[in-house]
Amino acid sequence: MEHESLRAAALEALDPARRRQLHRQAARLLESRHPVATEPLAGGQPRDRADELRWHHAQAGDVAEAISWTRVAADAAVKRRELVRARELAREALDLLDSAVAAGTFAPPPGFRAHLLLRHADALAATGDRTAALALLAARAGDPAAGDLAPWEAALAERLAWERVLAHNAAVARAAPAALRPTPEELEQVRLTNEHRMALGRAPLELDLRLVAAARGHAADMARLAFFDHASPVPGCESPGDRLARAGYEGPGGENIARGPETPRAAHEQWTASLAHHRNLLDPAWRAVGVGRAGRLWTQCFGADGAYER
Repeated sequence: MEHESLRAAALEALDPARRRQLHRQAARLLESRHPVATEPLAGGQPRDRADELRWHHAQAGDVAEAISWTRVAADAAVKRRELVRARELAREALDLLDSAVAAGTFAPPPGFRAHLLLRHADALAATGDRTAALALLAARAGDPAAGDLAPWEAALAERLAWERVLAHNAAVARAAPAALRPTPEELEQVRLTNEHRMALGRAPLELDLRLVAAARGHAADMARLAFFDHASPVPGCESPGDRLARAGYEGPGGENIARGPETPRAAHEQWTASLAHHRNLLDPAWRAVGVGRAGRLWTQCFGADGAYER
């Protein structure tokens, strides 16, 4: 019996056991007749062998085989640049597993679902849906029944928290009142700081407009009064803590200052070349940041209070 005849018979069969048997026969026939896993089926049909085998095994209730061929079909879709289809197949593999586990018909080996979850997250990320990809890890991290996170899951869950901070920063910059809206140069300096922190395993810092106000005020005071120091002669702004409090930021904080750089990157390089300033920039206690510039004078203000759990 040819594959298409078996396929049609399986679709028409009323008895569930007979239907499963026909699907298994069709799968065995495909496996014996098509040496290339992803080649198109005969007769010009758009289905490929892996996709068809995935379907037959799923209909037969052979969960492990169905998931295996779903993964092959997803990989083939990626190679064809059919990324949306790859995402659908990765989701289907998870759904097949969860349905079978819920029904008690399949007991996956340890770590099997975590592996499928990672593949689905990868497929989502490949289509540009990074938020959904990371949300998968957030759900996994928040599931008490899931047990301890695997190292890769913990890393991606951490990345979710970092992505949330970066999205927060973009939203704060867009919504800021004109008087407090960070300039492109100030935003770039924040971006460079966070990029550097993340590259070295530190969490990114939240953009805080109160810290922007404190940083701008000190940079402007240094330019106006021709001094360069963390101690200011301006009444009420003598120390970094005074300046943060005056801007409405009550938490503990710190400060970096630079003189001479014309660009955000030059300021960044000056700070990272100084042991004390670099250590301050990377301090894991900091949760928030604001940058201010007045000509070639730059101020970075750091704060230990932030909106998100770490």
